[in-house]
Amino acid sequence: MVTAAALTWPAHAQAQRLIIDPDWRIWARDSREHLAAGAGIDVAAQLVLPKSKTWQRLAIVGTIALAYELGQESTSRSAGVHGRGYGLGPKDWAMGMAGAALLELVFPKRRRRS
Repeated sequence: MVTAAALTWPAHAQAQRLIIDPDWRIWARDSREHLAAGAGIDVAAQLVLPKSKTWQRLAIVGTIALAYELGQESTSRSAGVHGRGYGLGPKDWAMGMAGAALLELVFPKRRRRS
């Protein structure tokens, strides 16, 4: 069983390979857009879910950012387009999370004590 898995693993890995965005420029325009989008989603989460905790809002931002990046990867795979700006971008996901975290640090949510 292990031998069969070892022999078929390369074929599965090749078929399931993700297209990774090779762009790692942190100060590029798309990086700033992902930073702003992460902050914007965090603000929206604060408005829609007023009793949510910081970790919950960051989880929401992370999930939405990952869904967006997987959508970009799927689009680049179906269109056959590769290169900078196309595919799953770990840096783009991290920039979205950084935007949300920065917003949480700069403008902490004030809670009323009852």
